[in-house]
Amino acid sequence: MLKATGGVPSPFDNWILLRSTKTLALRYQKASDNAEKLADWLNKQKGLIV
Repeated sequence: MLKATGGVPSPFDNWILLRSTKTLALRYQKASDNAEKLADWLNKQKGLIV
């Protein structure tokens, strides 16, 4: 992060980071749910070795 933003992030960068952390848990939960649905679907496919 230090190399990407420099020594001190800008106020805008901090705002974006703060905004995105508010929904981080929700986004990870949704990604996990989607991965589980995909795995279940793949397991039901005939002729697919998993």
